[in-house]
Amino acid sequence: MIGYQRIINDKWTTNMGYTHVDRAKNNLYPVAIPELNANSVGVGLTYNYSPLTKITYALGINFYNSVTSVKNNKIDTTSKRREINFGIGMSTKL
Repeated sequence: MIGYQRIINDKWTTNMGYTHVDRAKNNLYPVAIPELNANSVGVGLTYNYSPLTKITYALGINFYNSVTSVKNNKIDTTSKRREINFGIGMSTKL
């Protein structure tokens, strides 16, 4: 995981990050266990509404590559998919 944050001014902050997940190969198991590799990229923008309240907008994209196989079996099932996520959050100090 790697991330970066930059304060633009006293009201706005940007965030971005990248994560890679690599699951072990399946050839050690006698049963089918899915292998799910993922790359995730995200960006965010935070607005300092007041000294006590922040509003954050975030956009993320996940790229998945899945492989399912069985030990000593020549048949592998592979699939790829992409998910796009959007979120809005608010944090406040009490």
